[in-house]
Amino acid sequence: MSEESTSQSNTASTSESSDSSMKEKPRRFQLTVSTYVSLEKYIRDRMSITQLQLAPSCTPKDQMCESCNSRVGKYEGDCDQHSRLCGYCCYVMILVSMQASKEGPITTECLHCCSPVNMLTKRKCSTNIEHIQDENKPNSVYVEQTFTICDYIESICNSGFVNGGFEYSNSQ
Repeated sequence: MSEESTSQSNTASTSESSDSSMKEKPRRFQLTVSTYVSLEKYIRDRMSITQLQLAPSCTPKDQMCESCNSRVGKYEGDCDQHSRLCGYCCYVMILVSMQASKEGPITTECLHCCSPVNMLTKRKCSTNIEHIQDENKPNSVYVEQTFTICDYIESICNSGFVNGGFEYSNSQ
């Protein structure tokens, strides 16, 4: 009788473990879907903010976004291989690529030239106060920050959607 009870307990534990493994799979899938939905909502919120950031009429043509021609192009794809893009167009590019690839790595395409984009470079012009006294040195310095799009998306997910992404600021 002890053999029968042992075999029954083994069968019961096997069925419990298979039930628990079956329950875990949908939970993982729901987590992936909820992360995707939260990420999409975050990007849409950022798009609504950056949509209103139109460039002044005195902005030079070479600093404008070549995709929408209405905002300042702060970003360039793959280290100057692509045209200038504004924050709004970068978010559109990421959102379109997320919707196109539900699984696997996200591959983004430039909205202007339709070629793949892996990295974005943000250029910010800052005044160089130390060299204002010297006439031979430039008064402004370009600060560049390069990041991959996959790392950017991962940082949003890991930071709990707190990261300002394309619009960096000191406030959190």
